[in-house]
Amino acid sequence: MKILLISNFFEPQNNIAVQRIKSLAKYWAIDGLKVTVLTTKKTKRFDGFLEEKMGKKLIYDILETKYIPDFMDRKEKNPFSIEVNEKRKSLFLSIKNFLPSFIDIRFFWIFTGFFIGFFVIKKNNYDVIVASYPIYHSFIIGFLLSIVTKKPLVLDYRDLCSADTSFTKYKSKTSKVFENLLERIIVKRAILVVVVSNGNKILQDNYFNINSVVIENGFDIEDKILFSSPFIKENKIKKITYLGKIIHPLRTPELLFKALQNIISGNNSMHIQFSFYSPDVNDILYLAKKYNILNSIKIHSMISRESSLKIQAESDYLLFLDWNDPAQTGVLSGKIFEYINSGTPILSIGGYEESSASKLIVDNGFGIAFYQNLDRLKETILDISNNNFRLDLKRNFEILNKFDRKFLADKYKEEIVKKLNERKNKYS
Repeated sequence: MKILLISNFFEPQNNIAVQRIKSLAKYWAIDGLKVTVLTTKKTKRFDGFLEEKMGKKLIYDILETKYIPDFMDRKEKNPFSIEVNEKRKSLFLSIKNFLPSFIDIRFFWIFTGFFIGFFVIKKNNYDVIVASYPIYHSFIIGFLLSIVTKKPLVLDYRDLCSADTSFTKYKSKTSKVFENLLERIIVKRAILVVVVSNGNKILQDNYFNINSVVIENGFDIEDKILFSSPFIKENKIKKITYLGKIIHPLRTPELLFKALQNIISGNNSMHIQFSFYSPDVNDILYLAKKYNILNSIKIHSMISRESSLKIQAESDYLLFLDWNDPAQTGVLSGKIFEYINSGTPILSIGGYEESSASKLIVDNGFGIAFYQNLDRLKETILDISNNNFRLDLKRNFEILNKFDRKFLADKYKEEIVKKLNERKNKYS
């Protein structure tokens, strides 16, 4: 079977979203499938931290297509940063939210991606097109290619689009109506729709009246082989580490910063090293200054994936930021599986008791969740600092087998083959 996999997120971009698509390409290719990844040519300005190319031989093909000229590839302050000029930010968001989400800096990728994709399909006669969201452009390219080449289309939703009220509520009515109509047309074209959690399946199925399939993000067992982590560390100063994005106010360390502010104002000493590794340095700085705890934390910009995995293994606890939005309770991000695979205990803040991520952590003994409980979080931090905190967790490692990306890639392939056979029988 030959698969054309369309995704904006891919190497050398250092983003957790890359890992899902990379693993699918890798394990499908290992199973003997011909896989070609159609993606954007990454830029420092718009794609963040870029990993150094490792020079290893790939078992799948990559087609990178440009979406901006070279002179535009320069770094600039993020217009979404919460510390930028509010007036400029408000104007920027007003204009952006009025337009459909695909009319942005990557808009021209729709054209370059389509033309490159068309010629490569004609040359290699792919059996199926798999398009991954986000971003919207991948779906549009896959949809157009499916129509023109008559190849079956699979939609991979790492996040939800129109069915996600957390972000669509900020859009104009015109934009929402247009995107909703376009997405319904694209979904109707697909032979298979894949989502990453049962919570997302419920939202997606109800919204589009379909029967989607759940293939979780999972983790790569090879990462565990590289960096194994003992459950109990010997660090004299306890290390609590966060690695990932900040989406204020939906996914934020604000509850932790409030707890630290209360501890410091009570003249309590702390023997904990709080470290944040994130592309959203300005947002963390803004919140740290707001709560006057800047001297109590260390803030770092993005680091390589290899360094990230090593730091996860060396930390005493990993900080997980759950979504402060009821509409996001079904989200199981790739980061949570990466944390679990590190073997380091997880401290989850934010979210709700019905959150899929927090339930996965708590019910299977991988850590504890504080939700919105400020007092409990404050007490736990003081206990950790004073070496009075002990986690009595019974970790359920058997559940990890169902989240191994090799297993998930095989499951994904089986679903595609089943749908292709159904399609073949229907038209034979």
